[in-house]
Amino acid sequence: MKLYTDAISGDELVSDGYKISEVDDVVYEVDAAQIVVKEGDVDIGGNPSAEEQAEALESGAQTVINVVHTFRLQNTTFDKKSYLAHLKGYMKAVKTRLAAENPDRVDAFEKAAGAFAKKVVGNFK
Repeated sequence: MKLYTDAISGDELVSDGYKISEVDDVVYEVDAAQIVVKEGDVDIGGNPSAEEQAEALESGAQTVINVVHTFRLQNTTFDKKSYLAHLKGYMKAVKTRLAAENPDRVDAFEKAAGAFAKKVVGNFK
């Protein structure tokens, strides 16, 4: 199994057990799904029926995003302004690392990262 880690923090983000695609040569996109979990259950990858999910929710289970739950990631709540501030700092750290490890890639990264940021911010309500 291949684990993907954050280049800046070193945190584990996802594994190759999920469908991962590269977007605009700058970020990875992971296909995730909402799943129902209850304490003590072990997810073996099967898809429960809608009735099983409804019954599980009635018995105190939670609906979670599978990747977030599996890798114990933290949910965030950003508005447009705070997301841009966070992204700016993060992309600056990535650029610094790229400049040290792969300087030829910096210009392409800056262009693609800017375009990606505009696309994501365009989806904010």
